[in-house]
Amino acid sequence: MAKYEASSNLSITQKLFLSYLFTGVVALFSVAFFFYHTSKGALLDRTFQQLSSINILKKTTIENYILTKEKNLQVAVENGVFDSLILHPQRFSDAHLSDIERKLGLKDIYVFDNTGVQLFHQYVRDKYWLPAEFISQCSRQLSFLDYTAQDTTKRPRIFLGLPAKIDSVNKGSIIALVDFSDVQAILHERTGMGRTGETYLVGADTTMRSSSRFLTDRPPGSIRVNTPAVHLARSGHFSPQVIRDYRGINVLSVSRAIGVKDMDWVILTEIDLSEAMEPIIDMGRDILYTTLAILAMVIGLTVYFARSLADPIKKVNAIIKDVSRGIFPIERLEAVSMDELGEMINSISLMIDGLVEKTQFADRIGAGDLDSSFKNLSPSDELGKALIQMRDKLKAHRDVERNIARQRTAALIEGQEQERNRISRELHDGLGQMLTFMRLRVGKITAPTGLKEELKELIDETIKETRRISNNVMPSVLMDFGLDAAINKLCQNMERYSGVVVDYRLHEEASLGNLDFEVNVNLYRVIQEALNNAIKHADATRILLNLHCKLGLLQIQITDDGSGFDPQTDKKGRGLENMAQRVELLKGTFIIDSQVNKGTSIHIQVPLAS
Repeated sequence: MAKYEASSNLSITQKLFLSYLFTGVVALFSVAFFFYHTSKGALLDRTFQQLSSINILKKTTIENYILTKEKNLQVAVENGVFDSLILHPQRFSDAHLSDIERKLGLKDIYVFDNTGVQLFHQYVRDKYWLPAEFISQCSRQLSFLDYTAQDTTKRPRIFLGLPAKIDSVNKGSIIALVDFSDVQAILHERTGMGRTGETYLVGADTTMRSSSRFLTDRPPGSIRVNTPAVHLARSGHFSPQVIRDYRGINVLSVSRAIGVKDMDWVILTEIDLSEAMEPIIDMGRDILYTTLAILAMVIGLTVYFARSLADPIKKVNAIIKDVSRGIFPIERLEAVSMDELGEMINSISLMIDGLVEKTQFADRIGAGDLDSSFKNLSPSDELGKALIQMRDKLKAHRDVERNIARQRTAALIEGQEQERNRISRELHDGLGQMLTFMRLRVGKITAPTGLKEELKELIDETIKETRRISNNVMPSVLMDFGLDAAINKLCQNMERYSGVVVDYRLHEEASLGNLDFEVNVNLYRVIQEALNNAIKHADATRILLNLHCKLGLLQIQITDDGSGFDPQTDKKGRGLENMAQRVELLKGTFIIDSQVNKGTSIHIQVPLAS
């Protein structure tokens, strides 16, 4: 009760100001919020794409590098480079082997016979204790060994081995240490990585294989990287995500498995979330300042429009109060505009003119001028009839009765303007849909120059739609060419701005040319809302729209392959309620068939006679 009294005590200027201001603030902050989050998503997507490109490039480069070392060693064996070393190891010198290593781009070459006995090595025999099973495996086939976990220094040690054959006869195995400094150089290339970007390798034991650019004092094998990105890459999936890295810092991470035989490695490319968010934070600050500036303009315009509406109403109210006390205005009240407010002012002016004429007529009668003439304003002018009747009676009984009973009659004629509920419905179904197109299109911006023109076109269409709503005018294509052309144009716009395939089929027996215009408008709005729901809420990629006639009914079926929903548990939104109300106005039926993750199908039947 207190709230109602407080609201009633507000002046009309205050009410108009608050209503306009509330609407403007909500719209302004909604657009700013939407633009900020849309831009944030687009920027993060571009960052993920850049990280993914770097990740793929370095992954491919490392795989090609290891493949090159593998091919070099195979070619050397096939060309007999190691034949003399295998047959006569005692004649071989360290300088000769060093020359071979330099030419092949390898380090520490080991030679073993078929029994696993080391034939030659230019360094100490036990520098690396290679597992016997690995030596045996290399005598049979090409193999790799990640020795990092066994190395006491926890530095990356990668061995490559293959059978040592002479004239196609297996004489043992040749094992070489891959120069990991070249791999490290590939990973440390930071072009396009920003200040905190990093690409590194993780082994099967979830420890690093490449050195960290942040923990430079720790060997790679001692740094544990047990993050979701590592497990996701090992499972064969690729999904960019925001995680906590091995330092416990939030990062944007992209990971993939390295395709090298016997090497269960994962390559990760990451950048700190704080660095990636810097442009978004700057943009949010700019949006806030812009929003506040526009808000100041909105407040100024709100004050202006509120006063422009309230001042004439206040003036009319003051005049009506004077008239109610029997005081007539000296100057006639003139309407400035021809809108509803202007019509009300003109009606009140006519009412006051009529009261003035009746008062003057009554004054003349009271002064004894019983021959004074008066013309009723209308056949239903009861007050005029009463005055004329009083004049006639006075004429008949002028010599009998001199006491004239003064009659007071007060009549106020109030005109009532009927508010149209269709304004709310049209604002939702018309302007709301155009704004939806704008939101979908902005989320797909790739070329700023082209998008500026498209946004201008969308805004122009939205303005035209608003004008059509305010003047009760439907889409021009619907008025000029009918429902079929309007739906066809709508489907084309949907495909153009959303990328969703809309398959529209009008069967030959479905004649839409004889439908009433109001039927066309309602059906068009229902189809428009259904298509927008499929794109905006269901993330559909394909929509099928069928129209055909059967047994005197116009049947419409709209089917999409989107996410669907449970009609029993999900509460209907305003869009669905409006669709059902429009179909009900046409005496039709509206049925929704939807299941989660199985799409949605809408069935509509409308009698052709509607």
